[in-house]
Amino acid sequence: MPGDAPAQWMLELAKLLILGDLPTGVIVGSAVIEKVTAGDDFYEWHLSAVERIDRQLKPKGHRQPVGFKPF
Repeated sequence: MPGDAPAQWMLELAKLLILGDLPTGVIVGSAVIEKVTAGDDFYEWHLSAVERIDRQLKPKGHRQPVGFKPF
């Protein structure tokens, strides 16, 4: 709703983004993509069964191909 304060998790995420403290280049969890909807300039990924893993995993040799387009 307009005028409502953002949820606490949003504030925490924004703080991490600003400070640059988010992990990069590692797997931090998993989720099931239930569906994807497209807008004019964006996509919405609807996730379920989201789980964070206890320790971060570094992927080995699994880079996305150049020009990867999932749709």
